[in-house]
Parts: sequence; C-alpha cells; structure tokens
Amino acid sequence: MSRLRASLVLVAGLAAIVWGCVLLGGALLAALAEQPVAALAASAVESADGATAELTPGRDARLVVDLELATDSVQETLDAAGARWHGRYRIPLTYRVRNSAGADIAAEDSAVDWRDDSGDMSGRARQSSLSEVVVQMGADGGRLTATAVFRSFEAPDDGVVRVAVERAADRTYGARVEHVRYRIEHDLGSHASAVAGGLFALVAGWVLAVVGFVLVLAGERAPGSERSVDLPALDDVQATRVRRLAMACHLAALIGYVLPFGNVIGPLVVWLLNRERHPYIDEQGREAVNFQLSMLVWYLLAFALVLALVGFFMLVGLVVFQLVMVVVAAVRANGGEAWRYPLTVRFLR
Repeated sequence: MSRLRASLVLVAGLAAIVWGCVLLGGALLAALAEQPVAALAASAVESADGATAELTPGRDARLVVDLELATDSVQETLDAAGARWHGRYRIPLTYRVRNSAGADIAAEDSAVDWRDDSGDMSGRARQSSLSEVVVQMGADGGRLTATAVFRSFEAPDDGVVRVAVERAADRTYGARVEHVRYRIEHDLGSHASAVAGGLFALVAGWVLAVVGFVLVLAGERAPGSERSVDLPALDDVQATRVRRLAMACHLAALIGYVLPFGNVIGPLVVWLLNRERHPYIDEQGREAVNFQLSMLVWYLLAFALVLALVGFFMLVGLVVFQLVMVVVAAVRANGGEAWRYPLTVRFLR
C-alpha cells in the first residue's frame, strides 16, 4: 500500500475517534442537563377533571410523584454497621393522562411501593423507579420522602395534556401521606443511539488509526526484496538465530494481554528491528503484523454484532483463535516453515 493511502487510513481513524468523542460528549451533556418540568397542583390533579399541562410536543414525558410519608411499619436489616430500619409503605395510585381531545395517552393502576423495582414484579404493579430520602427512621417507624417515577409516554402534537390521579390510603402498612407533589418531566430523549454510535466510532477509529500508523511506519517493500527464503544456505548457528527471531515476531503478540494494542505493537517492533537481517524474518514479521491487524478488524466486527448477541460468542471464539494461531505460527517459524495465517488481510505486502 502506498504511503498516501496509508496516511489516508490514519487520518480517517483519527477523524472517527474525534467524531466518537463528540457523540459521547453530546450524550453526556444531554444526560446531565436539567429536564423541563411542568409542576401540577395536587388539588387539581386529584380532582375529577385533573390538571392541564403543556409539554414539549412529540417528545417523551413521565409523571413523577413526591410523597412525604410517616410510617410505623419498618423492616430491620443487618450489615457491618449494625441494624438498620427501612420504612415500609404502599400507596395505591391510579393515573390517567389524556390529550386535548380527551383520549387516553397513558393510564396505569399502580402504587408507590417501598420495594424498588429490582424484585419480583409478578402480581404487583409499582412505580418504574423509586428513590428515598430518610428524614428519621427507627425501630418504631419514622418519616421519609419518596420520589416515584412512572412509565414514560409520548406527548401529543399540540403538547397539551390533562393529568388526573386517584390516590388511596395505605391499607397494607398504614403509612400516612403528609404532603404530596406532582410534576411531569418532559422533553426526554434516549441517548442510547448516540452512546452506541460514539463507542463504535471510537473503536473503529482506533482500529483504523493503528492500521494506518503501522502502514505508514512500515512503508513500501523495496523493489527486488521479494527474495526466496533459503535457510539451508546458512550455517546452523545463523539459521537457528533467524528462526528464533522469526518466532519472536509471532510470540511478541502476547504482549497484547498486558498492553493495549500490544498484539500489534510487539510484532511490529520486533519485525522493524530485525527485518533487514534475513528475508525469512521479514516475511514472518509481515505475516505476524498482518494477522494482528486483521484480528483488530474481526474484533471490530464482533463488537458491532454484540447488540445482536452473536457478537459475544464471536468475541470468545476470536480470543481462542488468536491465541492458538500465534502459538502454531511460533512453532512453525521455529521449524523454518513459511507460515501463512488463515483469515488474514495482507495489509503489508
């Protein structure tokens, strides 16, 4: 490959890295930014007609309920710090979100439950997520603030919704609601696509940058350098030294287990330092570097397929395949064979 093409590969890799950082940075800033909130008067929300709110049209929104609770029912837990008391409560709550035409957008018979949503949800309908701030809690109960977040829904085209909530008393643990606040967080967005795209761009960029850097560093094969390998023409000491250096080109890839990109850096350094000593070292060094660069491409493909689950199995298979091939190549090189790796793109010719 010409030096110009190698430079273009390197530049493309660096550009992909920058783009990946931009995507991840944008997703991080969006996640840290405060979401618009539409506050709702509790008296209006709990009335028959409900309360009206204006949301960002066409964007996701969700109902959030803040409850200041007092409870006499507790559960004791033991840890290294000693006994702890967790206040128990279950506030039945049914909400309906309608558009300006009166059609339901979201409706759910749920409850604000002291147990978070990591347990068995069968037979129970609870908030989507829950956070607590304990004001005071002991063996005889206490007070706390619970913030419950419910499932998201899409705001209508005009952004106008009417929210009605029916809240019942806690007949399970006897907890008492001292104060309640309702609000709708809106203009929500999913950052999963940006994060996935950013990670893929970073990985692909690093692979391209490494391949381009190696190609630029290696340069083009000099005319007339494609000489045949003739180890028998050497004496035993020289032939042994050549075979061992060729074997070292392959085994240097094991540095990748302790150094990022060491599987490429190791063979590359050994090859560049010794390729002028004998054509056999040059040939096996190029083969080792080509194989490790190809493995980066295969790993990139497996990473892209992780979301389809098959990528996990592909990653495991690639790790085993890479290790086995390196060991086989080292043994063959030590025997003086002109070893060729399978599934290898010959970047360096």
